[in-house]
Amino acid sequence: MLNKLISLTNSNEYLSNCVLIVLEVNTINKELIIETNLKLKIIDESMFYDPINSEQVWQITCKNVKYLSNNLHESKAGLKQINIYNEHPLLLKYTNEVFINVYGNCTQISKLIGELMITHYSLTGDWLYFSTFFSALYRLKTFDINIVLFFPAIFLEKYSKIFHDYGLKTMIKEEQQGESRVFKTLIFEQNGSPNADVYFYQSSIVAEEFTAIRLI
Repeated sequence: MLNKLISLTNSNEYLSNCVLIVLEVNTINKELIIETNLKLKIIDESMFYDPINSEQVWQITCKNVKYLSNNLHESKAGLKQINIYNEHPLLLKYTNEVFINVYGNCTQISKLIGELMITHYSLTGDWLYFSTFFSALYRLKTFDINIVLFFPAIFLEKYSKIFHDYGLKTMIKEEQQGESRVFKTLIFEQNGSPNADVYFYQSSIVAEEFTAIRLI
């Protein structure tokens, strides 16, 4: 049924005629496993003459939720396509992380930050906030640098190269294992042109499992 809902919200007829409304978002904790039930209403505005058959109500159950965006209740005008991804920048939060010591002397800190920001955006589409990983750079008051940063291990080579280009040295301090479970992300996307690579306030959920049933 989940595939049927996804196909529906990506169909031309739906995109032309339908409105998506989030009716309820209920989250419960079952023995340390967070489960969220998302109730949606789909209204086909082309069938205004038949209000009974113009509406569908669906429930999406998200099991072992790791992340729930706080704008799920907001209007989905223009963001009404539903898609699920097994690979996505948002999921990198739950992979291996590396902690590195960055040290040395750099007189071009602003340029360093700028290049890191551009690279980070190209890798994550802003789904992972730059400041989460590099806020320590903003607090520097001297050209002599000796700080510890962390970020997804998959980015180690690209970020290290930038630091080295600016005359800084890096040393791996620790690598932390990510989640052993495999997660997916459900995203409400742009009407008619889904683009999950770049973040522009789409609602999203990260969970281990998604299922759906049609209620009405």
